[in-house]
Amino acid sequence: MISTGIEGLDRLLGGGIPENNQVLLSGGPGAGKTLLAFNIAYNLSKKGINSGFICLDEESSMLLRNVKATFTNIKDIDDLINSKKLAVIKSDIYSKAIQNTEHIYKINDIIGELTSIISSNRDIRFLVIDSLTTLRFIFAEDREFRKALVTILSFIRRNNIIGLFTSEMYTSERKDLRFNEEFFIFDDILTMYLNTESNRRMPLIEVIKSRGTRHQWVAVPYEITPFGVNVIAEQED
Repeated sequence: MISTGIEGLDRLLGGGIPENNQVLLSGGPGAGKTLLAFNIAYNLSKKGINSGFICLDEESSMLLRNVKATFTNIKDIDDLINSKKLAVIKSDIYSKAIQNTEHIYKINDIIGELTSIISSNRDIRFLVIDSLTTLRFIFAEDREFRKALVTILSFIRRNNIIGLFTSEMYTSERKDLRFNEEFFIFDDILTMYLNTESNRRMPLIEVIKSRGTRHQWVAVPYEITPFGVNVIAEQED
């Protein structure tokens, strides 16, 4: 079991993420999926678990700028990157896909890129891939998307890495939650909502499933602070 470094989230998960589990972090626009994923990678790298963050959708410089602008009290991100404990990597898979429409991506193309990244960062034990939306764009057919995702997860698992993938939901409301195809593939599923209550947006996070843990069955509030993400979950008896 690996602690996420976020106390309330560990409580929700029943102690943390089981070794070698593959995690889906899903949420609507503005819920903070990328920030939470980065926060976990940062926390693990601080504890000596080398972590990587692969940006499929945006430039790594933009990711770091947004993270630093939000987590203003976290001052050692660059130190962790320079010491090779935290790797922030920009993938060109998406840009190649939209610029070269004549090239049809195959699963081996994606695996080849991941192999190169992992080979260049051999000590990575926790890997964020942000986000599955890019893979959905590349593999538009459901069958191909599922095949690609299963292949990628198997590859990461064989390398003894915990993978965390972010994914966009069509809605931010918990009452409108739909189980996308990828929900059935992952070991752990976390969902982030922005429920509307009295003209206010209420952020909530929930563990839909977590294999190998006795997780909590409740959606709890969270907040994004200058110190990181704070999940407000009580300890179960």
